[in-house]
Amino acid sequence: ILRETLDRVRAHVDELTGDGLLLNKYRVLRTSGSSGLPRLVVLASDEWAIISASFLRANEWAGLPSAIRSDQRRALVTTLLPWHLSGRLNLNFGDRQAVRLFNASGSLPDVIDGLNEWQPHSLVTYPSMVKVVLAEQVRGRLQIAPKTVVLSSELTTAAVRNRILDVWNAQAFDIYATTETGLIAADCPSRRLHL
Repeated sequence: ILRETLDRVRAHVDELTGDGLLLNKYRVLRTSGSSGLPRLVVLASDEWAIISASFLRANEWAGLPSAIRSDQRRALVTTLLPWHLSGRLNLNFGDRQAVRLFNASGSLPDVIDGLNEWQPHSLVTYPSMVKVVLAEQVRGRLQIAPKTVVLSSELTTAAVRNRILDVWNAQAFDIYATTETGLIAADCPSRRLHL
């Protein structure tokens, strides 16, 4: 029975599109496998609600209101994979009128063109991706002026924070999370990570 259940969960993830639920009840996420093997994480609706709320709280600390206003456009340059924590959160929060999603593993010219067109007030992405985007800004191919940058999924160094401040005069906020636990810590306005 355990093998059948595991096979069913794997098949669900492999066929997943959108915010599909396993047995119309569970969200299934897959880790990246950075520890050696990808792991499956099965979340009931109350567990997903807690994870979602923790990210909304981190956004509030970064000055990004939960009820996004149209004058505060947000751009998320991240994964769009529905089994990834970032991708799944985007499916739940990314369909509002003031949020635009961009595929971090997609075409860089498409991302840059989309950001130029969207002109986001805030940017949410990975430290490695923000370096690429900043380089495009310095080269003159990107022309945006976000006031807030939220970084997650990778180490945010002082050099990255300083570059964001130098290029955009924007504050960077760090979020630390794992697929298994959701948000673990996030920067507050005083730039201290809170659990």
